[in-house]
Amino acid sequence: FLLSMKQRKYKRLNPERRKFLRLNAATVEYVVIGKGNVKDMSFTRDIGAGGVCIFVAENIKVGSLLALKIYLPRVEDPIEAKGKVVWRDISSFLSGQGRRHYDVGIEFCEIDKHKRKMIDKYVLQQT
Repeated sequence: FLLSMKQRKYKRLNPERRKFLRLNAATVEYVVIGKGNVKDMSFTRDIGAGGVCIFVAENIKVGSLLALKIYLPRVEDPIEAKGKVVWRDISSFLSGQGRRHYDVGIEFCEIDKHKRKMIDKYVLQQT
């Protein structure tokens, strides 16, 4: 079958064959749902229309639900979403600084369709 121009570009730029392209480019405010209203800030290790990987000092458990506000550069309003932690690893970033940090992979489980397209468009513009 014929691939659209966007699909061909995606396949060329995305050798991992992820469902969505990802980019390292945003800051994130998050709250672990069910753990009180303690807000924390992080930055993304990568972001795409399907989810985000954030860098945190907190050991967030796999399966945890998070309320997210994602601040993309040059986008006026934050993108609000809810996501589920699907993986967590000790981060190599800032290793040896005396404290463990974690890379946390979050899959969006609640996000407005328009906002998901905004993220996808932003990532495509940056690649």
